[in-house]
Amino acid sequence: MRVGLAVAAVSWVGLSLGTVQAADAPATPAAAPDPFWTAEELARIDRGLEVLNLDRKDLGFSKRPLDDPFRLDVVNRVLDDPLSIGGEAQRWDDVARAGDVAALVDRARAACGGAGAGEHLSPVVELDAPTIPEGVRRALAATLGRMTAVAAEVGETRGALGPQAEAVVRKALRSQVEKPQEPPPGDDLADDAFLAAIAPVRRSCVPRGTDLLVDAVRALVRALREAVPTSDVVVPDPLVVPKGGLRLSTSAGTVVLTGRGEDVHEEGDDVVLVIDLGGDDTWRRGASAHAGRPVSVCIDLAGDDRYVGRRDRSFGAALGGVAVQWDGGGNDLYDAGHASLGAAVLGAAVLVDEGGDDVYRSMDFGQGAGAFGVGVLLDVAGNDLRHVDLFGQGFASTAGCGVLADLDGHDVYDAGGAHSDAPLHRDRTMSLSQGFSIGMRPDASGGVGVLVDAKGNDRYTADIYGQGASYWFSLGLLVDDDGNDAYVLGHYGQGAGIHLSAGMLLDRAGQDCYFDEYGVGIGGAHDFAVGVLVDRGGDDHYVGSGGSQGGALTNSVAILYDAAGDDEYTAARPGASHGAATPARDTGGIGLLLDAGGKDVYSESARDGAVWTSGTVGAGLDDPTAPAATKDDPMGAAITEAQARARVDEEGTVAGPDGRRTDDLDKLWAIAIRWQVGDERVIGPIARERLVALGAPTLERMMARLGSKDGLEIEAVQALLPRFSRETVVARLVEATTSKDVAVRRTALRLLGTLSATEAEAAVVAALADADVRVQALRALAAMKSAPPAVLEVLRSGKELEAVAAAACLGAAGGTTSLDALVAALAPTTPFLGRLAAEAQLSARGDAAVEPLARAAADASSVRVRRTALRALGATKAAAAAPALAAATRDADPWVRFEARLAGAALVRALGDAAPAALVTALAEAKAKEEDPLGKRLR
Repeated sequence: MRVGLAVAAVSWVGLSLGTVQAADAPATPAAAPDPFWTAEELARIDRGLEVLNLDRKDLGFSKRPLDDPFRLDVVNRVLDDPLSIGGEAQRWDDVARAGDVAALVDRARAACGGAGAGEHLSPVVELDAPTIPEGVRRALAATLGRMTAVAAEVGETRGALGPQAEAVVRKALRSQVEKPQEPPPGDDLADDAFLAAIAPVRRSCVPRGTDLLVDAVRALVRALREAVPTSDVVVPDPLVVPKGGLRLSTSAGTVVLTGRGEDVHEEGDDVVLVIDLGGDDTWRRGASAHAGRPVSVCIDLAGDDRYVGRRDRSFGAALGGVAVQWDGGGNDLYDAGHASLGAAVLGAAVLVDEGGDDVYRSMDFGQGAGAFGVGVLLDVAGNDLRHVDLFGQGFASTAGCGVLADLDGHDVYDAGGAHSDAPLHRDRTMSLSQGFSIGMRPDASGGVGVLVDAKGNDRYTADIYGQGASYWFSLGLLVDDDGNDAYVLGHYGQGAGIHLSAGMLLDRAGQDCYFDEYGVGIGGAHDFAVGVLVDRGGDDHYVGSGGSQGGALTNSVAILYDAAGDDEYTAARPGASHGAATPARDTGGIGLLLDAGGKDVYSESARDGAVWTSGTVGAGLDDPTAPAATKDDPMGAAITEAQARARVDEEGTVAGPDGRRTDDLDKLWAIAIRWQVGDERVIGPIARERLVALGAPTLERMMARLGSKDGLEIEAVQALLPRFSRETVVARLVEATTSKDVAVRRTALRLLGTLSATEAEAAVVAALADADVRVQALRALAAMKSAPPAVLEVLRSGKELEAVAAAACLGAAGGTTSLDALVAALAPTTPFLGRLAAEAQLSARGDAAVEPLARAAADASSVRVRRTALRALGATKAAAAAPALAAATRDADPWVRFEARLAGAALVRALGDAAPAALVTALAEAKAKEEDPLGKRLR
């Protein structure tokens, strides 16, 4: 049930913002002290938003077009209030740096929606072990009591799953590990059946007593240390373990104790607790909880140990249970398989290493990973080296929380190398690690992935997806508190939200380097998402392009905030970077780059100390850069047409009765619905052409798939339908608009719009009464250039995404009534997305919109409305807008003059040599006479 990670390409054109300060007070002062943002930082954010004619509440525009019972409260909160992500990172940082692993577990369980703690009583476990010191015996009994209580909770949850328990557990593991080495028993459930079965128990997957168990293990470790003699400490009541160890039978299960020799541990499932007092030991699996052993604890007090075997679910791993692996120190090697090293599916798993220079190596899903559960890895000290193939180092999936906390040392984090990212990147691999979370698109939201590193000069390397980022209604956080750090990434990460998600990278100090080759990162976001990168100190270097460095793609919020230092900002490929927000879905987003001071260098010149805007919400004032020489596209096709036809012949045909190969609907369909990138740009059209040749069977297949959740499949249907009889297709789509299936109705309306099927207008208008498909109906009407009276009511409804679609509809229809309605929607009382959509539609109308916009620019009672009207006038590319803009450069209000200069410059650039001389003169005079401090800095 792995999630498809295709991310649609978008055009990278945006708005930009640099450092801004002026004498004016912030537009929206903080109502109360924020747990993360300082007053100075909030003031700078407010000033940046004011440059864009916005305020803080506009950041909260609608980013949740879908509902999902698996959605975590924290994800909703951050999407609705993007700045709250700072406080969330701060709280995780505080808990991690305290080094209290039980508190980390408790916070993780709460974050992924765990039930309240309540009372948790543990049974008394009697121990017949007179040779064990009293302090150790009490701590051991307490730990076994906690283990018994937690095991009972695990049993209750498994019992609630009923006869499907085995199948649910099997599916849960395979949702994270595609090819486990030791798959659990059970039938293979379909995705929808699995989610339906897991939904009722998702809040009880992590037992309420888990943190108490972890506390008991910590107390046991302390008691053991006090009872074990060393060369310079004499212990009054020492713990002496005979050669060959002790084996204790208890009501909780078997306990094994070994001494300080070089032991090999490979105990059976009957052993629930293993204690090793020291020595250079070898562990083959360690703490591993599952159906046969719901709770497992392993403790090694000291020594340079080898945790090896590369077995799945080892060394702090849980699959429907709770596991704790505790190492007291030494230079250790961890070499594990899938779902290991503090990794939990349907349960909780903890790995604690208290010191030493350690090496961690695991396959998929590990090193602090949780799905329908909590996985925690805490390393207290040492220079450590870590590698995970996929899904690790603070990773979470649905209803899960994964945490990696490292408190000291110069550490190296590496992720990727095993799973190809083709077809997008043929030569790169997926990572999805290092403070990363992902949901099960499109059926279930994700969780909370956290990586905190408190000290040291650290190196973070990932390839595709990682480093304080998330995908599909999730939250990913990476916090580094100290040191000179390097962050290297291929694509998607470093404080990035991707597809209705939120991510943050917080670096508090040091000379840091950030590299994200393809972008959507370094404080970037894509598709109703939130991406934030905050660097609070040091001379830093940022390199990334395309939705990076405060670049917001597709209706997102993106912020890069650098608080101090002489910094360098490089965008190798211009567009949607350095504070920008691209237009999409007839509206836009918000992108900010805020630098608090220092002597800075930008790849786009003359920006140090300047204020600038660009794209949808503003207009850039820098001269265009000469286009670079054409380069090879690493994501382009590397296959000839002849090779592509041979591939389709091989993959899309079956042997006929006469032995000859013949085109097969199912096989061709599988090719045609693949993502059209790389080689598929050549292969896909050939397969689609052959589907058209098949005729009626292909049409029936398309109509049967109108309700598909696979966006690529719907795109294929959209591409193929125009090749069939219009009369037949339109009639079938009209019929589908009344289907009981909401997905079918939505797709049918979308396709009627694609076909501009004016003959179906009556059916589309009727669909406006259906709240589930109203947006799709409005967009279909926009394609038909029709705006019936009901559209005006939708524009005023206050539902942001519906208002955006209504604005597009009115803009497409045109006419006096439509234009007046759009101008009225420029008021600040209209939510951000609808307001911006209205502005964009008016700008697109050109000369037709000049007269109503000029009235609003001169006479509106609100400065905000006047500024928006001026900005729209500047984007009309209409010479008739020049007089209104020229007059506004002499206005008494400094913000009106500011906007008039921006809008006027945009119009002059658009008109070129045809720009009215009077406007050019007015702009020059306004610049020379400006006395407002902020206006004087405007380039």
